[in-house]
Amino acid sequence: MKNKNAFPFKENTSLRNQGNVLEVIHPGMSKRFYAACAAMQGLLANKDLNRFGTHGNDSFDVITQSYKFADELLKQEGDD
Repeated sequence: MKNKNAFPFKENTSLRNQGNVLEVIHPGMSKRFYAACAAMQGLLANKDLNRFGTHGNDSFDVITQSYKFADELLKQEGDD
C-alpha cells in the first residue's frame, strides 16, 4: 500500500536524566491536502481566476477547485 501522507518521519527523543529513547512517529500531512495547498497557491497568484472555473474572489470556489486539481493529480499518480 502506498503511503498516503507527505513528509512523514520518525524522531528519536531522549528522555532527560532517564537514559531512555522514545521514538515519536510524525505522520505528516495528507498528500491530498499538500497538493490542494499548492494548487490554491497557484490559483490565488493568478489574476484571472475565471479561467479555472472559479467566480472571482469566492474563497469556497477557490478551495473546491484546488481540491479538484489535487484529486486529479493523485488519480494520475495512481494514489487515489
